[in-house]
Amino acid sequence: MSFDLVVLSGAKALDADRAQEIYEHLCEGEPWDRFLIADPRIADFVHEITRRWPQVDDMPPDEVERSPWSVQFDVSLTHVISAMVWSKADEVAPVYVATALKHGLNVFDPQEGILHSPGMASRSSTPRRPAPRICARCRKPIDPSELTAELPGAEGLYHLGCMLSDWPPGSRN
Repeated sequence: MSFDLVVLSGAKALDADRAQEIYEHLCEGEPWDRFLIADPRIADFVHEITRRWPQVDDMPPDEVERSPWSVQFDVSLTHVISAMVWSKADEVAPVYVATALKHGLNVFDPQEGILHSPGMASRSSTPRRPAPRICARCRKPIDPSELTAELPGAEGLYHLGCMLSDWPPGSRN
């Protein structure tokens, strides 16, 4: 598990809800140019932050444990998604955010749903309710506190009772 921060283009104003949506789309592998405008300041930010803390793949193997990064950055002309090891987040995150803001870029913290933008107070995204989980057998919602099961060779989640009432699979017609 890592502590993630996302730098987003400062070429267009963003609110926290839109930053959350963009982050989710980027994590799903959707093309960045559908959501953001290219911003040359992204490259300047990456150059500055990696001078201080080189990316994992740029370090000698015997020094990788000293890196604050869990993995190589996901970088485009519009964004940088960085994953930090939790033990270094308190040291690295404030510098990371300040560096991005200095370059006129937005920073989204997906853990807290907070957007930092140059010259503005930090803003929180609207908390999202997870989509309801639906039982693949009875098609009724599964309460978050309920035990669930998956059937071998079958798609979806089941209420535990629904799974047991149809065990072995296909025994009930």
